Amino acid sequence: MQDKNNYFYDEMYKVILDEKNTNIKEILNNMSFSGNDINAFSSFTLENMSCIIGVTKSLFEGFKELHHHDFNEILYIKKGTFKFKVDDKIYKLEPGDLVIVTPSTLHVLEQTPNMDCEKIVINVTDDYITQFNTKNTNLRLVLDRVNETKNYCIRFRNQVKHKLEKYLNNLIESQFSKKYGEDLFFKIKFVQLMILINANYEQVQEIKIDTEHSIISKAVEFINNNISKSFNIDDIANYLNVSPSTISHTFKSQTGVSLYKFITKKRMILAKTLIKQRLTFNEVYLQCGFNDYTSFFRAFKKEFNTTPKDFQLSYFNMIKE
Repeated sequence: MQDKNNYFYDEMYKVILDEKNTNIKEILNNMSFSGNDINAFSSFTLENMSCIIGVTKSLFEGFKELHHHDFNEILYIKKGTFKFKVDDKIYKLEPGDLVIVTPSTLHVLEQTPNMDCEKIVINVTDDYITQFNTKNTNLRLVLDRVNETKNYCIRFRNQVKHKLEKYLNNLIESQFSKKYGEDLFFKIKFVQLMILINANYEQVQEIKIDTEHSIISKAVEFINNNISKSFNIDDIANYLNVSPSTISHTFKSQTGVSLYKFITKKRMILAKTLIKQRLTFNEVYLQCGFNDYTSFFRAFKKEFNTTPKDFQLSYFNMIKE
């Protein structure tokens, strides 16, 4: 089975749902799709797979730790409270809050225990969004702003909140409909949603951010600035003027993931990006801070449950289709 942290869209691209594909069935069932909705995938094209929306009341098991996607994720909190962690930042989310996660962003969503929670999730590729761009309207603008500002969460209230929920519900209703014209209506409703989000991103209330710990912030900054270089935990400790055990313990206790694992995940995200840019494997491992290809190969295989070569072949075969 492919790595749960990444198989959602990888599998959506590669196959049309059939009875043997339990991975996608599990996801769709968990997102409150009905049996008829799931069967509707048998007539879907790969274009339809580029934008998926669903409602879920629980977190997928594979997404309960720090992870990333190869697509954009738009997450709307409908019920309950959550904590959203990205790098050293923590957002406390409540109904009406919207999270925008761009590809390759390490993040995790924590659900408040014993609370009735519900969220609407849209997973959408860059290509699906940009196909609707015009000379005057760039629907990707909000995604670019998120990457620039590192402000991943915004708060919708009152009339704008009601309009946002209406657009989201309209998308859900249209997604699997076979009625004449509904496939086009789905696209129109998606464009309406993106225009609303873009128009309000700079104006709505920004959600307060809690930073984990000053030492964590500085460690993440060091990692991001040196990710293409070879360094280890001792180098980070020296930079922070603390012991390796102190930074390792503090990082794990505050983020829920070991410092070593965090560094590896960051390197592996960069590796996938470089492979997609058609760099050679020698160039990739060197630019990801590895000293030899063997170490890089093992880390890649462990993280993604596939080899760099197989990932490369799979990706470029996929984009040909």
